[in-house]
Amino acid sequence: MTYHLIVPPDLRRDIMRQPLDTQRTLFQLLQAIRDNPDAATVPYGEDVPDSPVRMRTGARGNLIAIVLINDHTITVTLVDYAAA
Repeated sequence: MTYHLIVPPDLRRDIMRQPLDTQRTLFQLLQAIRDNPDAATVPYGEDVPDSPVRMRTGARGNLIAIVLINDHTITVTLVDYAAA
């Protein structure tokens, strides 16, 4: 099941200011997270067992993204990201 991606407007504006390589890497990472959130990420803190909502991090290349995954709404929300 593919999750719906939510990117808040402030992060969307920031992403569009990044170099194209950074944008491409972020979008590839987010697509992997949308396709299989738990396989493409690791817990950010401690996952609550059997919770439908969890905060996780994913990394690709020089980039890390923090996402909120919600199994009830089938969404992945980008919370923040950083590129080295």
